[in-house]
Amino acid sequence: MSGEGFDAYDSETLFNGKLYRGNIYIFKYTAKNPTKYSYKGVDVYFSDSLPVILMIGETSSTIKGINLNFCNKALKTIILNMIINLDEDFYFSGGA
Repeated sequence: MSGEGFDAYDSETLFNGKLYRGNIYIFKYTAKNPTKYSYKGVDVYFSDSLPVILMIGETSSTIKGINLNFCNKALKTIILNMIINLDEDFYFSGGA
């Protein structure tokens, strides 16, 4: 990623490909089984091909988390505010 005022951050290399709970990740994928919605007799298939996930757990084959794309602004604000306020000393000291 290049651009004026932006730095690149490569957490995959930094963490040797390991994903960590509490981090936010963006994935690009094609769903094997899109969700089907029916409306007035018409079936519509949907999947989020670029989810923004707050990771809360994992198994050997899946990642569990909250897809922030599906949260409205108020809910996103509440979730992120709760995370920031979990350890005020950590945030106010700059993580030291």
